[in-house]
Amino acid sequence: MTITWQVDTMKVTYTEGTLSDVVTSVAWRATATDGTFVDPDGVTRPLSSTTVGSIQVTPPDPDSFTPYSDVTEAQALGWAKDALGDERVSEIAGQVSASVQEKKTPTSGTPPLPWSEDDGE
Repeated sequence: MTITWQVDTMKVTYTEGTLSDVVTSVAWRATATDGTFVDPDGVTRPLSSTTVGSIQVTPPDPDSFTPYSDVTEAQALGWAKDALGDERVSEIAGQVSASVQEKKTPTSGTPPLPWSEDDGE
């Protein structure tokens, strides 16, 4: 199973003290993917589950500040994961992984009603 993290958006404060274009929050997306499935239209799609969130990031150190236009996705994800903390990052990864596993091997569902099935008669 593969878990990927992405940044959807970042909120910016245009002026904060002597700094400009300061990233203040990161909206993130975590997706677990494990194989593929064929949908009812016959299209092969990834078997995946996604969760999203947004987190305020630590105020920048003026000595190591990166303005919005120079921020990389890896850097923004690092800020988001640092703000979430290792335990929460692991919980999120576990949640999306468990959701994919449930799709692969369902423990419950909603089958067709027994009296509406075509029994060939």
